[in-house]
Amino acid sequence: MNFIRNVIALVCVLVLSVNLSFAQTKVIDSLRNEINKTPEKDRGSLYLDLSYELMELDPIGAKEFTRKAYELSLANYDSVLLIRSRMRIAYLIRYEDSDSSLVMGIKTLAMAEKCPMDHAVFVTMNRIAVNYIYRGKYDRALHFLLKGLELPYAKGNRWAMKALWNNLGLVYYKIKYFEKALFAYNEGLGYSDLSEQDFAANTFFNMSLCESHQKNFRNSRDHIMKGRKICPGDCTSSEGVHYYFSLSTYHFLKGNYDSVLIFTDRSHGLALKHQDVRMQVSSLEMKAKSYLKLNRIDLAEHTISQARSLVTGSNLHSEIKDVYAVLASVAERKRDYKMMAAALKKYVEELDSTDAAQNRVNLMKLEVESKEREHREEIRIQEMYLKAKEDIISTQRLLIIAVFVICVLFSILLVVFIKRHRQKTQHNKLLDKNLQLRTNELHDEMRSAFKAQLFQRELVDKMLVDIGHQMTSMKALLKFISSDETQRDACIKKSETLFDKIETSMRKIKTVISDGAEIHK
Repeated sequence: MNFIRNVIALVCVLVLSVNLSFAQTKVIDSLRNEINKTPEKDRGSLYLDLSYELMELDPIGAKEFTRKAYELSLANYDSVLLIRSRMRIAYLIRYEDSDSSLVMGIKTLAMAEKCPMDHAVFVTMNRIAVNYIYRGKYDRALHFLLKGLELPYAKGNRWAMKALWNNLGLVYYKIKYFEKALFAYNEGLGYSDLSEQDFAANTFFNMSLCESHQKNFRNSRDHIMKGRKICPGDCTSSEGVHYYFSLSTYHFLKGNYDSVLIFTDRSHGLALKHQDVRMQVSSLEMKAKSYLKLNRIDLAEHTISQARSLVTGSNLHSEIKDVYAVLASVAERKRDYKMMAAALKKYVEELDSTDAAQNRVNLMKLEVESKEREHREEIRIQEMYLKAKEDIISTQRLLIIAVFVICVLFSILLVVFIKRHRQKTQHNKLLDKNLQLRTNELHDEMRSAFKAQLFQRELVDKMLVDIGHQMTSMKALLKFISSDETQRDACIKKSETLFDKIETSMRKIKTVISDGAEIHK
């Protein structure tokens, strides 16, 4: 089942590689066509772009196009193109002529700092640091890496911080400062993206090396498994070199030397495939040490001789020192003291060049810690500033919301007040209108009552006049009776009639008076 899974993964990797190669070929053809259409003096940037695409496929062609870009930059007095082309040249010759690469990088850095070109400054610093790491001059590498952390460009760039912290982890690992190496690798992981599985896998494998050297084998195993889970291409790509080397280190420090032989073969094979000389040497060196532990001296000698042939004439000073240390151990076990003396002599020569740097590194540890402490304090201050800024922004937002709510409430109250005022005004107007109508009605009633009183008064006056006439008639009748008794009966009847009229008039007067009283009410 595992075999089928591995075959499927290998087929997928091959298909992906073919697709990428096809796409890259199209880009290269497109750039060549663009170069042919462009005047010679304007081809500098195109030459650099084409050299970038050819770096893996055709390194010689990449160098040729970079040289053309460099010549054009000198002819056109183009400082930007000059710096870019020098950076590319230094990168392309980093293996075959490490000294020239380093010198060109340092001079290019000075030019980039004067321009200024922030990206070029960072890239050049990082590459100079890597060059010093391969030379075993860790104090110089540390200097450029810590200086790179202070660059404004690096502070605002996730990729830059990731690269710097990863290389710092490698420096600390090389000087056996494993706690700081783990810290640096963790910082680098913090700047990595979820899509960058190759970087994360390599970082986990490097952290495993640190844990193994500290005898924290459980943590080491956990880091290896984490890296294995996210290792692209089933760890058959360049990340597989670090995967198998971390397993080799884990088993070597645990004493499982037979397992070390298996894993070093795999790491060496992948390193050879990807032309990683440093990891080829490291794998062969560990394999030779395992053979020594297993008392297989001839195989140890053969293996370390392969490693010696790889480092001869190279600038991998740290690896050269380790190779000759193992070679001296092999010679001692064989009792070949002449070879042992030669190996130790070479070892001491390399030790002189690397241990001077090692001593300076030990002196710089306090400086490193102080700088990193300052860096952490600066980060903390920035975090506090950002938090305070967020609090201020939150307070401002709350104030704005509060002001908005107050304005809305005030508007609602104002609308309610205006509405109630209008209702009250309309109600008062209605009351005034009703009062006016009632007043007019009362005036009309009073006029009617006044007219009725006038009419009643006239009527009473008339009745009183009638009564007065009746009384006069009564007086005349009484006089007549007293003078003529013969007419007494007729006079009595007549007087009764007059009394009836007077009584009727009196009733009418009472009726009129009672009606007037009711009208008055």
